[in-house]
Amino acid sequence: MLRVGRDGGRWYLGRGNGRGAWWCGDPICRSSLAPGHLARALGQPANAGDVLAVLEFWAGGGELRQ
Repeated sequence: MLRVGRDGGRWYLGRGNGRGAWWCGDPICRSSLAPGHLARALGQPANAGDVLAVLEFWAGGGELRQ
């Protein structure tokens, strides 16, 4: 399972402050991530651009915070 969160408008992977979205890292799970899922998990509005940012961020390895 992977966790992504947003702190001050900046995305991060791993544990961090506040709410985050968890999902599996396989291609099927990545392709099913939707704005509604992300918004519900983060407790704040999300759009298709946010989903794209998360997927691109995840693909690039992101900034890991433990």
